[in-house]
Amino acid sequence: MNKKLLKLITFFSFSFAILFAQESTPPQTEQGTTLFKKVDPTVVAIQIEKSGGSGMIISADGYIITNGHVISDGTKENPLKVSKRITVILSDETKYQAKVIGHSMDPDVALIKIEPKHPLPTVTFFDSSKVQTGQKCYALGMPVGLKRTLTSGIVSNTERILGTFTSVFQTDAAINPGNSGGPLFNENGEVIGINTYAGGGQNLGFTIPSNVVTTLKDHFFKFGYFKKATVPFFFTSNIYDELGEALGVPHGVIIEYVELGSQAYQAGMRAGDIVLEKNGKAVTVRTLAQLLQFEWEMATQEVDSNLHLKLLRKENNETKEIEFNTKMIEDEPSPAMGFQKGEIKEINYYELGLGVQQTVRLSKYMQSITEPLGVFISSSTPNFPAGRAGLIGAPNSDLITHINNTPIPNMQVFEEMMEKCLKEKQSKIVLKIVRGKFTFETALKPTYRLAGKSVAIIVSTSEPTYWNEIMRFVNSTGATTKIFSKTGEPFKISPPNSREKGFTVKAHDSFDKLNISEFDSLIILDGNTTQLDTGKDILKFLKEAISLKKIVAAIGSRSILLLEAEPSIKSKKITTSAQHSEIAQSLNANYTGKDNEMDENILTSTGSDEDIVKEFIALWKNELKK
Repeated sequence: MNKKLLKLITFFSFSFAILFAQESTPPQTEQGTTLFKKVDPTVVAIQIEKSGGSGMIISADGYIITNGHVISDGTKENPLKVSKRITVILSDETKYQAKVIGHSMDPDVALIKIEPKHPLPTVTFFDSSKVQTGQKCYALGMPVGLKRTLTSGIVSNTERILGTFTSVFQTDAAINPGNSGGPLFNENGEVIGINTYAGGGQNLGFTIPSNVVTTLKDHFFKFGYFKKATVPFFFTSNIYDELGEALGVPHGVIIEYVELGSQAYQAGMRAGDIVLEKNGKAVTVRTLAQLLQFEWEMATQEVDSNLHLKLLRKENNETKEIEFNTKMIEDEPSPAMGFQKGEIKEINYYELGLGVQQTVRLSKYMQSITEPLGVFISSSTPNFPAGRAGLIGAPNSDLITHINNTPIPNMQVFEEMMEKCLKEKQSKIVLKIVRGKFTFETALKPTYRLAGKSVAIIVSTSEPTYWNEIMRFVNSTGATTKIFSKTGEPFKISPPNSREKGFTVKAHDSFDKLNISEFDSLIILDGNTTQLDTGKDILKFLKEAISLKKIVAAIGSRSILLLEAEPSIKSKKITTSAQHSEIAQSLNANYTGKDNEMDENILTSTGSDEDIVKEFIALWKNELKK
């Protein structure tokens, strides 16, 4: 064949192949671009003092869903405490301060509120029970260091078990720190879940299903927290295939344990019973994920509502059905275990090296303790009084049942007794301890390192923060205290979360009765209000304290009062709360922005969280010891 003809045939064949390929390949869709434009205005960035995350707008008037851990302080002492300053940044870079309506650490969901100047676009939720493995999904959020980022992938598992309250979705759409609290969308731009956990280097992310999120949202609107329901006290297991064959039942829930004398026991439930129906609906549980769904439906049933179970019981070679009827009650706070963050507050006496927590049924079950009294020791520090007394903290915690022969039924009585003993500077505090099957006595021997020192506590604002931490410190060290408020009136200590009760404290005297020369130090506490009391009375005694070289300590916004009281303070290194930093700089103060700052006799703190205040207290103690 002629070479020119061969080249011509080859050219046309190649050209035809290219043309055919171009015509037969469908054009690239713009689905991701279209979806981003649609949903981007509904997603927000969230910043707190030390970190941040994402969120989604659920109402035009400014309600926003995010993760509980995004807006939490995340402190060990109070896992339910939220950040003091939460900034929401809309897609147009407009910033608002948010308040927390309610939050939970497990499921990891929070509801916050801003006051926008105009109606906001909102997300649409999809029924997560209809989400299928393999379907396309998109994650939108703000990874740390990056602005609004859309990633895509598929839902790779709809029943992933992580040791959390519910099963979660697994996705290969990239989810990184900062994405937390942002939505996972389907192809129609509907929310199928809230992104929560990243899978490290495994290229996996985990998402709380939207139906769980909407249930939590409803609880937050109604109660301010996740109000779990239960029937104490029993444990369940799914009837998997092998167990089903052994029991002769294809599916259901088996009761593994029932506490003797508990509500479940009194209502007629026994270990070995099999749940066939719940409230008239067949129980077809086979997998662990289905068991979690069964328990989720129990937990989210309304408190005080009726629970009806049909139980199958095999005894004495007979099989019979049992009708079980009882009322749901509110569940206790959960202890930390596995991925579950826990909800139980820890009370720390740092000078004693002692941390304690309230007891719940689950904690006692885990410790095999039947004693009705007591509080658990959550931490015991070596070379401190608690460690020298031989006390053991978590995970195998001792139980304190008596202080100086006084029974301890709850945390309130424990705190009252400890406060009494420490204020009296008792050299020995006798504790009765339950450790597993053993009961014995030991004694705390406080060192009272600041005995002979005197501290004036200044409450210049309503509802002072960190009151409990400061009082436990001064009482544990043996320092004497006197409390001053503006007119000597009582003041309120707010609860750290909606589940606890606040209380009122009576001041010893008013500001005008304060004699600075009687005290080695004074501390002025921050409050829940950003208002600064600049009355002449408070500025007068602050100026006097500074001039007398007393140790002057101030938390958060109260540092500004020191500047106003004595201009010479401007030359000293100080810090203050984030929202008052601009005021400090406008006054030409030597503002450092550190968490805590000590310059000669002036000690200041941002007061952002418990860890910072703990460091502040340590600096204060060292200065008082001199």
